Amino acid sequence: MKRGFLIVALVFVVGSACADPSDLEGGVFIAHYPAALQFSSDPPPEGWCQHYLDNFAIRNCEAQVNRIDTEEGVIWFVLAAWSGDKEWCGTEFGLGNYEENIFLICDHGACYPEEGLEIPTDNWPGPNKGTAFVVTGPPWTGNFVAVYYFAGYAYGEGIIPLDVDPTWEMAGTGNCASPSEVWSAAALGGMGLFTDGIYVCPEEGPGGGGGFAPGGQEEAVCCIEESCRITTAEECEWEGGEFHPEFVSCDSNPCGFSPLGQNICTVPSPEYLTIQDAVDDPACDIVELRDRVFTGFGNRDIAVPDRALTIRSQSDNPEACVINCGGHPEAEHQGFLFSSHEGADQRRLQGVTITHAYFC
Repeated sequence: MKRGFLIVALVFVVGSACADPSDLEGGVFIAHYPAALQFSSDPPPEGWCQHYLDNFAIRNCEAQVNRIDTEEGVIWFVLAAWSGDKEWCGTEFGLGNYEENIFLICDHGACYPEEGLEIPTDNWPGPNKGTAFVVTGPPWTGNFVAVYYFAGYAYGEGIIPLDVDPTWEMAGTGNCASPSEVWSAAALGGMGLFTDGIYVCPEEGPGGGGGFAPGGQEEAVCCIEESCRITTAEECEWEGGEFHPEFVSCDSNPCGFSPLGQNICTVPSPEYLTIQDAVDDPACDIVELRDRVFTGFGNRDIAVPDRALTIRSQSDNPEACVINCGGHPEAEHQGFLFSSHEGADQRRLQGVTITHAYFC
């Protein structure tokens, strides 16, 4: 079966496995942030890709960084990686679904050995968009090779996942044979903004396959009594929890500690930007707070109505989920204001730290 992949330059067909540098089976795309590389509006004379290659290139999975924790200008790269050195002439991938306003992209481009040709989708780069590009000179060679870069500013929490190019529903690489053979990527990483991103590694590398923590240990859901945490099997066992590798997120309540039929409302989210937004919605039985520091209007002096309501951190880690009230003698603020109630109080606050509250 043939697939279109920059058909103006190459024709790819499904590849068969063979043990040579042109056999691209088992490759992955890694999202990597070299924190030591300082971004500026004026790129270095050699360009961002060569500057990265000369000074900041990584050689193994453990060195990848999938998280950005600054609002300063940054530059991050998409790396093509296998269990050994490869040679290829075509690359294709996309960006998955994410909130576009969490990262402002001000510069981007393919990393060619010398020259190349790119055919992106309309409005690339952005959510659910993609690009395909080939070399028109020497091929890409090596391993953990930067094939693309994005420069910009992080403004919100979330993950930018690498995904398929929607034009051909394909993410992968093509070798330099004629006709060229194409292999789909075995795993796709993602860049985390103020949260952990998606770690991937070739099958034969540490933690190979995808969705793994640095060091090669798989991270998944760990149920500890009435809490859900994302951790490794070893850490889960040490804490006396039950490890569930079939779940990689707490969003679906995999630990089953909320009664059937209760509605969980996550903050922040497109529906609920502040804690007060969720608390005010009578449809919310459980208000679940993501790990972060909550500040400002709507995230302090929160009026809690007299009804059955649980407000909890998603991780059940009070050190990671903090409400900073910002109170002082000239501006009194509290965390929560609980209205009077009759009978047993069915309101519950769990796994949250409140700081800088001031009330006289």
